[in-house]
Amino acid sequence: MKRDTQRGDHGRLWLCYAALVAARAAMVLATGYVHPDEWFQAPEITAGAVFGLEHTVTPWEWDPAFPCRTIVIPAITTGLPFVALREVGRLLMGDTAWAVTTRTLLYAPRLWMFCLSLLSDCAISLICRRHPRSFPLWPCLVCYASAWPVLLLSSRPLSNTAESILFSIALWAVLTLDSAAPTLALFKCFAAGVLAGAGMFCRPTFAFFSCLLPFYVLHVCGFSVFTWKLHLTWTNVRRVVQWAATAAVGVAAACFCFVAGDSYFFAGYGKLFEWPPVLTPLNFARYNANASNLAQHGLHPRYTHALVNLPLMFGPAALAVASAVASWLWSAKSRSAAMTVERLALCACVASGLALLSFVPHQEPRFLAPLAMPLALAAAPAFARAGALRRTSWIALAVAPALYFGLLHQAGIVPAIAHVDAAQNALQQLLPDAHTDVIFFHTYMPPRHLFVAGAATGNRTSFQQSATATAIAPVTFDSQMNTAPHVIEMSNHTAAELRERVEASTSAGACIYVVVPATLAEHVEYAFLLGGCSAHVEAEFLHLTNEDPPTDWHTLFALLRLRVYSVLCNRVTPS
Repeated sequence: MKRDTQRGDHGRLWLCYAALVAARAAMVLATGYVHPDEWFQAPEITAGAVFGLEHTVTPWEWDPAFPCRTIVIPAITTGLPFVALREVGRLLMGDTAWAVTTRTLLYAPRLWMFCLSLLSDCAISLICRRHPRSFPLWPCLVCYASAWPVLLLSSRPLSNTAESILFSIALWAVLTLDSAAPTLALFKCFAAGVLAGAGMFCRPTFAFFSCLLPFYVLHVCGFSVFTWKLHLTWTNVRRVVQWAATAAVGVAAACFCFVAGDSYFFAGYGKLFEWPPVLTPLNFARYNANASNLAQHGLHPRYTHALVNLPLMFGPAALAVASAVASWLWSAKSRSAAMTVERLALCACVASGLALLSFVPHQEPRFLAPLAMPLALAAAPAFARAGALRRTSWIALAVAPALYFGLLHQAGIVPAIAHVDAAQNALQQLLPDAHTDVIFFHTYMPPRHLFVAGAATGNRTSFQQSATATAIAPVTFDSQMNTAPHVIEMSNHTAAELRERVEASTSAGACIYVVVPATLAEHVEYAFLLGGCSAHVEAEFLHLTNEDPPTDWHTLFALLRLRVYSVLCNRVTPS
């Protein structure tokens, strides 16, 4: 009877996990805008390199004089799908331009990131099979898949997402070490070293989450600081030395590859190695060690990660782990029964990452994304013991932020870009020399690489493949064919300043589009009226901005919109 009950429970959890993975895949299509870094940390850079786009924005992290980001991780997360997109266009259509649209540039890297995120699920499965008493398989998978950073952020090309995937695979390599299989153990040590080196170049904070994992390796070798049992034998000492040396070789190999790739990229596709070498993690650390630099991005109290960001990111799982750790500390019976060494090692990763990140005064919730897997594994026993109502509440609380950030938050920007780009493309069929100004008023930064107007017109190809171009090296670009709209950001300006900007664009003979939240529509339309400008609403898209939220709840749904205006100022004579 008990076995049948367990089998039925496993079946329900399997269906729940399958639904959550399907929801993760569906989030590839979600237009919500979580943070500007999801565009400007990777796709904005690699799209410009792969397709030769000249109108993309280069963030401060990519300044060749002081580069703080490696190119290798973005080349893997977004460069590879862009190269695949380029080559598919050449093979099927004979022209790269036909494969390059706003939607393909949006979905290609997201789909690839979704596939990469499944590596974390595989790592969890392997860990659960290695330690079935500590980690029940289906509760672990459901806990992990229901976390909203996994549901939504795992398909976004953020460096935090790449860091999370690398950390998950590193946890697999460490937690499945078995001294009884020496050859496989050496391979896993080498893999852990490679992942540690790659993680440090991806984000130096990788060390904060993984710095205590060597203690678990010592536990496997017989020197356990978790149980205070030391088996000092020649075999154990030799094993520690072999594993450490193998991991060090992996770290060195990864660092060699990353330094070579960064030197090649930041030297303008020149030499593989420069002197002094390009060490992006060191520059990253030097930049963040300066409080005045961090102040430009916002300073937070030291407790923000622990009291605000951790519950916001992981909700019930964070509370369950905190409760389990408190119980372990205060109850001798719980200490001996519930908290296994593997769970304790994961809790140590959570504690070290949380504590060390809290020393940095700039604290954003996404910085805690790598904690998704250790928290899910550590919280799974509590989820397995929970009843149906508690499990439903657990999943609902975990999924709700994904729906908000994926479907509502700044969700109109990408559809607005697609609309303006299509309008610009159609306009160029009639007026090849037409110029368009697009003004984004009180929105997040629009990603420039999604503007590809003119790239798909049969007789006006903006992208031309160079015969000597490498996979990530830039293609030849004809600047005269660059017909992408001119993007103007006015995130902190007044409606009167917007009108002046529109009048200036009209004087230059440009076609004008203004993208503005519906909550500010009355002020903007009134300013246009005072200036003698006519504005026509061409499109509306679902959109919520926390900076200018709706205040009239009676017309809430009408205000949850982002409007695209086409504007003409009759008082100004075009030149």
